[in-house]
Amino acid sequence: GDLWLLVLGELVGAGLERRGGARDHAMLSLERAALSSFPSSLSPSSLWVSCFDNVVWRLLEGLTAEGSALEAQRTLEHDSSDHGGIEKSQMRAWLLACTLLLKHLPTLAALPEFKDIWLRFLQLTEKLMKGARSSLAVDCVPQQLSDIVAVVEEVDELRQDKQLWASTWHLLDRIAPSLRASRSSPSAAAAAKP
Repeated sequence: GDLWLLVLGELVGAGLERRGGARDHAMLSLERAALSSFPSSLSPSSLWVSCFDNVVWRLLEGLTAEGSALEAQRTLEHDSSDHGGIEKSQMRAWLLACTLLLKHLPTLAALPEFKDIWLRFLQLTEKLMKGARSSLAVDCVPQQLSDIVAVVEEVDELRQDKQLWASTWHLLDRIAPSLRASRSSPSAAAAAKP
């Protein structure tokens, strides 16, 4: 597991390249790794935490920071183009996080660190949405979040955790304010009560 995490960490470095071609190749390799059997071999929980901290979160944070830097540059230059497809890469990284969460939810939900992983995912989603300039994120993220929340709500270990759902809906209300109204789940209703 540790060796794979080192390899994935190197791919993250390439995924943060300014050159779009190098970034795209690294993103494709990371997506393939996420869909492979590799993540299933992550045990103990510290390897899962390390995977999210050193691979997934690092990639999302790096691409969000790169997007912010490019946005500042575009503003100064009165340029509306997406240099190197950074917004597309941000969405690919976010969808990679979604894939890992959904594909491995039963394993992740059993970890004592799951709440931290889940809330960090939502915090980074909020950060991504604050910097979103195109309709790609604005259209995709709320629907995908609704689908993910529906799956997470079905996990027995998480369903009754009122604190988790209060924190979840607090963040979701900032990310996609209309999401709660579109959900008729107990967690949405319970979090709405004072």
